[in-house]
Amino acid sequence: MKKGKITVLKRMVNQDLIDQYQHETVAPCDIFRDRQVFPIETWDVMPDGFCEWAWDDIKKKFELAKHLGVVVACCTDGFRPVVFEIERVE
Repeated sequence: MKKGKITVLKRMVNQDLIDQYQHETVAPCDIFRDRQVFPIETWDVMPDGFCEWAWDDIKKKFELAKHLGVVVACCTDGFRPVVFEIERVE
């Protein structure tokens, strides 16, 4: 089975939605850093230090990444989403 990697492309804050629904200041996700890389040795095992919620959100794209080579996906946090590149490594 081919290996892969997950790269954090961008952490965002949707302040307009936060202002409308939460009325507080929120920082970008502090679990990840921009350009952080997580190697994937086995596609069904979450890498150490990865967010369980984000893993559950993006693992649906792994089969596509295995076939296409690269896929962009994000976690479903509407206030502070994180965008990931999921890549097959030869």
